[in-house]
Amino acid sequence: MGKHYMSLEAASIESIMLDPLFIFGIHGKAAGYYTSRTMGILRDFAELERHYKAILVEACRILKPKGICFFKCQDYTDSGTTLTHCKVYEWATTAGFYAKDIAILNIPQTKVYNGNTVQRHLRKTHTYFFVFEKRGKRCR
Repeated sequence: MGKHYMSLEAASIESIMLDPLFIFGIHGKAAGYYTSRTMGILRDFAELERHYKAILVEACRILKPKGICFFKCQDYTDSGTTLTHCKVYEWATTAGFYAKDIAILNIPQTKVYNGNTVQRHLRKTHTYFFVFEKRGKRCR
């Protein structure tokens, strides 16, 4: 049996809410921001991808069939735009989820950004809340 991240039995809960780390890349002023200090920073997008895929697979494992996973994520902009929500959709459906719904919250406010770069993209002030439903009894 593989490594499990949560000490819960397979197919044992009906719903879970996930709000994983979303900031990656330690550079510029990011380390000084409250968000960075209180939530942490992932090394790079590859680490974010490994982290998100693993928790989606684990969420699928512990959810009952038709169980609901609420997953919060944000897009990221630095020297380019990373549409993280598109990747989360892809990773979740690969893990065995159906994207039942999505809500987008927009709160224009100061966000963590790299002040050492020239802004070439819109700053992201929105957050995505996916509602994923577990399909079937097994996860992928």
